[in-house]
Amino acid sequence: MPLLRFAFACLLAALLLVPAASAQAPARTISVTGEASLTAANDTARVGFGVEGRGSTAPMALRRSSARLRRVLTALGGLGVATGDLRTRSVSVSRRRDRRGRKLPGYIARGGVSAVVRDVKQTGTVIDAGVNAGATSVTGPDFFIDDPQALLRQALVVAFRDARSKAAELATEAGLTLGAAIRIRESSFVGSETDTGPQADSAPGEVRAGPAPAPTRPGRARVFGTVYVVFEAR
Repeated sequence: MPLLRFAFACLLAALLLVPAASAQAPARTISVTGEASLTAANDTARVGFGVEGRGSTAPMALRRSSARLRRVLTALGGLGVATGDLRTRSVSVSRRRDRRGRKLPGYIARGGVSAVVRDVKQTGTVIDAGVNAGATSVTGPDFFIDDPQALLRQALVVAFRDARSKAAELATEAGLTLGAAIRIRESSFVGSETDTGPQADSAPGEVRAGPAPAPTRPGRARVFGTVYVVFEAR
């Protein structure tokens, strides 16, 4: 009997504690989203060059196309484009055809290479050099920031400050005191669009010898940062 009474007393104590625990104030939090966007000048360009060669036989057309492509590669290398920044895009050989698809005498070979220009101010000069060396088509240039990670991290910091500012205002309106951040989720990306802004190809008063290269404007890239933050509130 004493053992039974002891077990009953323990059960009763546990039941009495449940209402006390449930009576505690629920945890208070404020959840907000912070956003930020930053811009920086593009520092790198990507340009594609295409060549073609024609001949009475497929090997002849390919040899002529390859010779042109080698001249383009040599010209790009002469301007400081590194071998690691050159990539073959495509090589093809086919019968010549008219607009209706009918076969014509001979063959046509095409090839291409894309070049990454690290000195973005040289983009126009690189384009001219490729065309003068025998390129029959040019694609681009596409401008971008070579290493945007530092800018992306900065955008996240600014986004967090935006989130904290929003949370502080909400806490004040609710009569609460903002506490520490207890949960953070982030997202960042580089936008696909660029704004050109006022940029010049050369410094004021600079005089170039010979014809001016193809005009280019690197523009600026925009990066975005977003954070979802849960703050304690008291």
